Amino acid sequence: RMVSLGIKTSKDTAIGTGNYINFKLESPNKLSPVPGIYKFKRKPTELGINKIIFGEFYDSLNFQTGQFVRGDTITGGTLAFTKNGSGIIVTIDCTTQLGKALKGTYAGDATYYDFRDKKKKK
Repeated sequence: RMVSLGIKTSKDTAIGTGNYINFKLESPNKLSPVPGIYKFKRKPTELGINKIIFGEFYDSLNFQTGQFVRGDTITGGTLAFTKNGSGIIVTIDCTTQLGKALKGTYAGDATYYDFRDKKKKK
């Protein structure tokens, strides 16, 4: 999850109003994305490229009411993760279901949440 100022998040909750981008990634590291390229519709032959499973964004999302100005599902493109000291740099170059470009860069600290199902399979 990447959120603008005005939104406070924890693993289970979010409050406030602002911009919100959420990606579900497939990464060999369970605690954080490994540095590198993440791509939608990655082919098995693209070694060294990690997979983006799902993405969404909302403009002016109010977490209390669920209302937003604009929202869309992210369906294509890439994310690039780079380590920056104790923080990260994320470069977004994606497209949405409605055919809009979603591009930008985030540099700073990051908190990672592990949402995998912790139940043991029998």
